[in-house]
Amino acid sequence: MSQLLEEVQNLVEKYERRLVQYAHSVTHDLDHARDIVQDAFIKFLNSRSDGEKIMNSKAWLYRVTYNKSIDLIRKNKRYSELECDVRESVLTPSTPSRPDHVLQNKDNVEWLKKQLDSLGEKEMDIFRMKIYEEKSYKEIAEELGISVGHVGILLHRIMKKLSRDKDEITSGGIK
Repeated sequence: MSQLLEEVQNLVEKYERRLVQYAHSVTHDLDHARDIVQDAFIKFLNSRSDGEKIMNSKAWLYRVTYNKSIDLIRKNKRYSELECDVRESVLTPSTPSRPDHVLQNKDNVEWLKKQLDSLGEKEMDIFRMKIYEEKSYKEIAEELGISVGHVGILLHRIMKKLSRDKDEITSGGIK
């Protein structure tokens, strides 16, 4: 086991900086890049501990780093699309031309007020900072004294809660 730890330590010393730069070039977020590289080394250690033979450690680490970076981008894209959906369909009133659109818009505003009232104080602060103030995860994390990852988890839960309930209203009429 100590030989494996030495191997990983040597790889960290040799490739960590370049892998972080690589992940940062893909994600454009240094904190996430560092997390991704750390996860890549942990995955390497776990794979080797399980007896997996890795012929080209450098290539393997770059591939895992790339895949984890792309996964993060996809995840953030889903959150961004969800945030845009909430903004566009609920927060920014449209100028409806048909009476059914007028009614739908009123229902959306009432629904939003009800949903926002159901959020806790911390959830509401995070929602306000992200949606209204358009702050980054990092800015929110610094302001609240929590990790960037925790901000992402909380925003995901908030948006999922709002979108789930919103979907119930918009799909097939109000329930």
